[in-house]
Amino acid sequence: MTAAALALVLLSAVGHACWNFLLKRSGGGTPFIGLSKVVEVALMAPVFAWCCRADVPTVVSLWWLPVIGALLVLVNYVCLARAYRHGDLSVVYPVSRGAALALVPLLAFAASGERTDATGTAALVLVVAGIGMVQLPGFSRVALRTWGRSLVGDGSRFALFAALAAACYTLWDQRAVRTLAPFTYFFSYTLLLTVAYCGYLLRRTPLAELTAEWRRHRGSIVGVGTLNAASYLLMLAALRDGKASYALGARQTSIVFGVLLGWLLLGEQLSRPRQAGALLIVAGCLLLALAR
Repeated sequence: MTAAALALVLLSAVGHACWNFLLKRSGGGTPFIGLSKVVEVALMAPVFAWCCRADVPTVVSLWWLPVIGALLVLVNYVCLARAYRHGDLSVVYPVSRGAALALVPLLAFAASGERTDATGTAALVLVVAGIGMVQLPGFSRVALRTWGRSLVGDGSRFALFAALAAACYTLWDQRAVRTLAPFTYFFSYTLLLTVAYCGYLLRRTPLAELTAEWRRHRGSIVGVGTLNAASYLLMLAALRDGKASYALGARQTSIVFGVLLGWLLLGEQLSRPRQAGALLIVAGCLLLALAR
């Protein structure tokens, strides 16, 4: 993986961890996320109108690229919501992240013949292991047995579907940004996704509740929308020149940054499994810098 691509992905990971921290600190739910999507589109629209208006005919002729991208992201959101309804965060999150990382190399090889070398494969294995270990409550037999039993429920099943959708949209994004400019593609599919998401939200949530949510958490909503957009644009830029498997693997350092933010700013416990998992993820990302 090139140094430039790795730097872009690491910056993306920092942004991802920061917006998740803001979301966690604010206790944000569905209205919070919907409003943050509106902020994303509102922030990007003037830039698109000024810098990318010449790309409109290209987007119209290649409309299926952002449409499919938006559908895959929407499927990921729906499956994650179902997974969290049936399973715990400590199970669903690592399953969805780790399985997506494991699926991308297989799908990338099937779709385009993209291969990972021995160093890259070892790095991805370390990252997947670290993702699982970060979520362990402890190293005791009871803790391991309890966590293992939770992996066979409905939460894990929907988490796997979410992971498949995430792997698919990562590869689709890689293909799309080699045809469309990353910003143009991202704005187009985010606009479609926001319209669909907000349509659903307005049917389920009273307008007064949305207004109250905005007044309570205006700053955090703007922060999440800004950081989410910046984070994913950096990821798309890295995908243009790098392998999807390695880019997604390096982005899992967001978990490490998230653990540190939780420990330093939210007073969360930095247990031994979390420390060990974070070290495995960092070791995997260092190996990715050597992979080709």
